[in-house]
Amino acid sequence: MYRRHPAGPFGEPSDPAYTPATVDPNAVILIALALALFIAELKISTQGVLTTLGMVALAIGAALLIRDGTVGFGAGPWLVAGTVLVLCVVFGLWTVKVAQTRKLPPYPGLGPSAGQGEDRHGVARTDLDPSGEVFVGGALWNAKARGGAIPAGSSIIVVGRRGLVLEVEPPAVAAAGSRESR
Repeated sequence: MYRRHPAGPFGEPSDPAYTPATVDPNAVILIALALALFIAELKISTQGVLTTLGMVALAIGAALLIRDGTVGFGAGPWLVAGTVLVLCVVFGLWTVKVAQTRKLPPYPGLGPSAGQGEDRHGVARTDLDPSGEVFVGGALWNAKARGGAIPAGSSIIVVGRRGLVLEVEPPAVAAAGSRESR
């Protein structure tokens, strides 16, 4: 027996094919779980395990998201698959980049090769008698002067590093020292 549907907003008969789709709350929970797993991967290094679980939760949640009363997917399966694929590629690349960033030294400009290259020049921010602060390579460093005091505002050259303390000299002393070593 045919069941009669209520009339539309203008009194016309309502077609059952145009009934509104419902959102599955379990799918929303799975998608929220996927986002939480992606964010947790940024905070906890699991070599992509949480990202993979997030991708699975996203795929299942997206497939179950909209129910329209028909058997199968609520939204078109190609649309869901394409969206999930794009999101998985984006989050996968994001995870790879985060992992690469974690492997970088804290400040590559003054890594193990401190005192070499263009990052070796700087300015004394405080009087170095013998210790003080210098500005080198875009960062403020603790420094110790070799061979005498250096007034604030003077140019300096990094000649070494001990932990987080740079060893510096004025440019004239550093240039004379390099001539003597030849």
